[in-house]
Amino acid sequence: GEGKIMDCFTENGFINYYGMQRFGTSEVPTHHIGLALLKEDYDTAIKLILAPRDNQFRQLRTVLEKYAKEGDANAALASLPNRFKFSIEGKLLYGLSTNHSNDKINALGRIPIFTRQMYGHAYQSYIWNSTVSARLQRFGNCVLKGDLVFDHSS
Repeated sequence: GEGKIMDCFTENGFINYYGMQRFGTSEVPTHHIGLALLKEDYDTAIKLILAPRDNQFRQLRTVLEKYAKEGDANAALASLPNRFKFSIEGKLLYGLSTNHSNDKINALGRIPIFTRQMYGHAYQSYIWNSTVSARLQRFGNCVLKGDLVFDHSS
């Protein structure tokens, strides 16, 4: 039971991974958007955020499908039902429609800062998980120099 699990942790340690919720639940993982933003590839970030997804409300998906084909943010925003105007997609379409077509940074700035930060944090978490996985493959779960361990003898 519980004692065996704690004994396993005591003996082998605990590898801390970020959970899947950090990476989003849609067809476009949030860490892909984070990578595009970190690379300053704003066109790709916008395309990923506005990508139509099977799990979206039909009305929103229809607008995003039209935007993906035509690239007209004004028309997409005008056809977006009011209930989606304050969604991430709605805010980005508003930013695209009110800024110069080359001003992707200010268009993305319409998305709340905590959401934009979440994209970057998702990519950081992805790098962490990838690094931990590579370390486990290479060294197993043995303690290495630089690991944080609790010395039970002191």
